[in-house]
Amino acid sequence: MLETDRAAALATTLRSLPVAIEKISVELLSTPVPSYPDEPRPGSLIRLRGSGHEGLGEHVGWTKGAHRDFARRARDRIRHGGTTIGEVSACIDDLFEDPYDRAAIEAAAIDLALRQTGETLASVVGLTAGAVRFVESFAPTSNPARELEERRAERPELRFKIDTLPGWDDDVFAAVAEIDAVDVLDYKRSGEPADHERACRWLPRALIEDPGPGPERQGVQDLGGN
Repeated sequence: MLETDRAAALATTLRSLPVAIEKISVELLSTPVPSYPDEPRPGSLIRLRGSGHEGLGEHVGWTKGAHRDFARRARDRIRHGGTTIGEVSACIDDLFEDPYDRAAIEAAAIDLALRQTGETLASVVGLTAGAVRFVESFAPTSNPARELEERRAERPELRFKIDTLPGWDDDVFAAVAEIDAVDVLDYKRSGEPADHERACRWLPRALIEDPGPGPERQGVQDLGGN
């Protein structure tokens, strides 16, 4: 089965999952990030509870105001009771304009539904779950290789997701490829297809996240990340 077919099958199955929402809460968070403007970095965690289970979803909006507004809207607009993931998605599409709002709610609803039904993302499509890898990220820089070297000097085992600038030339990619520590290149909806293709040539095992608009290219994958 092609990856696109498997993703479509997963989406169809998830939409049909039943979910019962009895209680909603949002926890406001903050994380010290020295490079973040007016740090600490704000965040929030939505918790949906029902039938003795809890589902979690992280909101990654950029401002404290966005998280305060999300907490208020989530309590006021998410419907309680029995429904399906598909119905939750349709409802929040109409009531929440911010994609960060929708992503957090859908993540929590899917997590809750899977726990209530005793399923996992792997089991609903008949796969065996593999190991999870964690990566560290940092802000875009003209010299990512230097940043990689400095961080790995303290923790050589680290792997990375790096914000990628379309203006990087072959020398930059060559230096990054030589370090062999990058698993994800995040373009944040920037770059042309030629930029994404060059990244794939230099780092063929890295995932390309959020490439700029353009025709699909082999090896380029939009992960929808933040």
